[in-house]
Amino acid sequence: MADGGAVVERVKDLAEAEGPWMLPEGWATTKLEQIVERLTDGTHQPPKFTASGIPFVVIGNVSGDGIDWSSISKWVSPSTYLSESKRLRPSRDDVLYTAVGSYGLAIRVLDDREFMFQRHIAYLRPDKALVDPTYLCYALNSPVLRRQADRAARGVAQKTVTLGSLREFDIPLASLAEQRRIAARMNALFAEIADGEAALVAARKGLDIFRRALLKAAVTGELTKGWRAANPASETGHDVLARIAKARATKAPAKGRTGHNVDALSLDISALPTLPESWAWARVGEVISQMEYGTSEKCDFGYSGIPVLRMGNVDFGSLLYTKLKYAPKDTALPILQVGDLVFNRTNSAELVGKCAVYKGEVSPCSLASYLIRLRFDGISPDFAALWINSAYGRKWIATNKSQQVGQANLSGGTLRGMSIPIPPPDEAEEILRRVADALTATADTLTLLDAEAADAARLKQSTLKAAFEGRLVSQDPLDEPATALLSRLAANSLAMRAKRGRARKSTA
Repeated sequence: MADGGAVVERVKDLAEAEGPWMLPEGWATTKLEQIVERLTDGTHQPPKFTASGIPFVVIGNVSGDGIDWSSISKWVSPSTYLSESKRLRPSRDDVLYTAVGSYGLAIRVLDDREFMFQRHIAYLRPDKALVDPTYLCYALNSPVLRRQADRAARGVAQKTVTLGSLREFDIPLASLAEQRRIAARMNALFAEIADGEAALVAARKGLDIFRRALLKAAVTGELTKGWRAANPASETGHDVLARIAKARATKAPAKGRTGHNVDALSLDISALPTLPESWAWARVGEVISQMEYGTSEKCDFGYSGIPVLRMGNVDFGSLLYTKLKYAPKDTALPILQVGDLVFNRTNSAELVGKCAVYKGEVSPCSLASYLIRLRFDGISPDFAALWINSAYGRKWIATNKSQQVGQANLSGGTLRGMSIPIPPPDEAEEILRRVADALTATADTLTLLDAEAADAARLKQSTLKAAFEGRLVSQDPLDEPATALLSRLAANSLAMRAKRGRARKSTA
């Protein structure tokens, strides 16, 4: 993280252990309802949405940085907003609090723009004579208030913090002057952490760009240009195709959908990259000995029988053996062999076509009907997976998939016509070695970035905890203590009620 180390050094000794909630002298604990002028929630009646107009905010538009206006996808008419604004009109320094589902996040409204929001978001108008709005946001996001929210949340499918329970939250209250010092200090520290988090995001994007460039260079021969010049091919890609064709002519077709009959499929390489002379183009159907769809057998999570890979178990370049379902052992299932390429034929448009090679990590193992297994004949399945997962393969899939409501599909018959480069076997082996080394280094870097992100999250929580235990900024003995502030305002409130009572009695 860019500046995270400096932040860690300043606050690493703050609140590392949970411990009891200890308040410094002069602080007070008060109920949330005592320090807000209003506490309610968003509109309860689903409005009629329009193509443009006044933004309508839902929980998905709320993040730790505030309202993400760029993510707004719902709008209401000015007349609908005008009607709702008679009940509730949020403005600068009001506080919004997510209360349903992803509950427990408080943000401050930063300006006076017009918007409506759903009832899953609570609304608080801070009493600025008692609490600083920024301080209140940080307090609501602190670990001690998060624990209160966890205890208060009710429900199963979508846990909810009700307005009634929110009103009863215990808030640690410092003097107003100290609140403002805490808010300013928190803003500065969180800004530094945000800089580090932005650097992490940029690093992740850089790794993704590197990965795509690596695959592109690998499947076009650019990655091994120097190696190829120093290592003339003993068998070219053209030789490989001739060898495969000769072997096929002397043996019976394999069981299952082989894809041997590809004469009707044209080999159009006009939009594809120029290959080295020792490489060749082929169609997938020309270099596979077997193609088979997965099973439609009913499976469950019973942890007995034969494990079955599903769409979620296939990633771009790897198979994930988590959340496996199982089919009964006594059913006829397609059983994967080491080296089979597993292709996801049905999924969302951006995920259809992801593929990986089965290495025997879980054996025996089958696959579900939304997947296809391909057994390659004479070429490396790992290189084929590189091509399919590369930008070239993804573009071909996007062009040739069929689109139904909610999902895309690419049939086995269509897949047989995909063009695929065939490098010399020795060069294919060198390419796979280099790609594996580079991807291992990338994975190690991602692990470090994940650790940095986790450190940033823990740092935020440690800083928040320290702030509301009075250990982030110094106390000033000249500040009016929160206890005195609350007592004075309570006395003023009693005096005002008594005065109103005498006025009503004198006019009776």
